[in-house]
Amino acid sequence: MRGIFLTHSHMGHVSGLVHLGPESLNTNSLPLYATPKLHDWIESGPPWKNLLRNSHTLRKEIVPEQTIELTPEIRLKAICVPHRDEYAETLAFRIEGPHRCALYLPDIDSWKHLDPPIEDHVTAVDRAYLDGTFFDTNELPGRPISEVPHPTLCESMTEFDSLSLEHRSRIHFLHLNHTNPVLDPQSTESKTLREAGFKIAEDGEIFTL
Repeated sequence: MRGIFLTHSHMGHVSGLVHLGPESLNTNSLPLYATPKLHDWIESGPPWKNLLRNSHTLRKEIVPEQTIELTPEIRLKAICVPHRDEYAETLAFRIEGPHRCALYLPDIDSWKHLDPPIEDHVTAVDRAYLDGTFFDTNELPGRPISEVPHPTLCESMTEFDSLSLEHRSRIHFLHLNHTNPVLDPQSTESKTLREAGFKIAEDGEIFTL
């Protein structure tokens, strides 16, 4: 089963769609999963509207809180999360397989406004890929970090401190900004994160469901 699932409309999460066109991959009816609102925004103008018009993509709609059966053994449920929804909703995905399940939540403004609480989501899955954009609030000198709200890793370590070591080990942080010091595995910040029981997702990482 092949396809692309979009979490939200921010540029870093949709700009890669241009490579599906004839100038690059030239895909044919590749399933593109998104909310109706996000699909409408993508199809409202260039450069992406021609992807559907020329059958490079196939519109597949996601309705939050409803489960999609992708194959007889794999199901996906979209969860709305708060995150600067300028053009469309922001989603996290819970993916269930025959043996294990995972949570993919790369962008959120804060853990505090998620219902049910993020801890409930983490303890209900075998692997949780979570927003780890910034380590602390000092990474954007000259610019208020409130303009790009994300829970910092310092805040997340505090939030998840009550979890058991087993549950903390299920959390793999991703979506790391280029300013984030944990990108350096030898940094003090990276060691602090790992010593607290958390992990950092790696490029090409595979989690079998």
